[in-house]
Amino acid sequence: MPLMRCRKDDKPGWKYGNSGACYNYTAGNKKSEAAAKLKAIKQGIAISRKSGINSFKIRAIKRRIMKKISSEWIKEYDCKIIDPDGWDRKNYDYSFNKEKITRKAFERRLLRSTILGFVFKGKVLYKTKYKRDKILF
Repeated sequence: MPLMRCRKDDKPGWKYGNSGACYNYTAGNKKSEAAAKLKAIKQGIAISRKSGINSFKIRAIKRRIMKKISSEWIKEYDCKIIDPDGWDRKNYDYSFNKEKITRKAFERRLLRSTILGFVFKGKVLYKTKYKRDKILF
C-alpha cells in the first residue's frame, strides 16, 4: 500500500493506503507536513506489522524524511571533507554539529564541498577528489 495524499475537513493531509486515517497538516508549513507524513508512515508500519508484511517502501520513505546532524550523516559515507563550502562558514559548528538536516540536504551540501574519497553521483561511485560536480584529477 502506498503513502497517499488526502483531504479531511478541507485541509490537506497524508494517509497510508485507502483505509488509513488522514493526518492533516497546515498548507504551506513544511514542518507540519513532515509531521503528518511521519504519522502516516508510522501507521503504515503498524499495519504491516499487524498483517505480517514487511514493507521496504515505508522504510525508504522514513529514511528520506529522517533528519540527523551532519556529523552523523558523514559516518554513512566513505569520504573526508577537505573544504566545507556547502556548510555555513560563519557558524560552521552549529551548521555541521547541531543542525538536523535530511539526507538529501546533506548530499547537496556534500557535493558543494571539496571532498576526498568515495562519492555517490546518481548510480555511479567515484573514488576521487570531487569539487562541485567536477572531477579535479
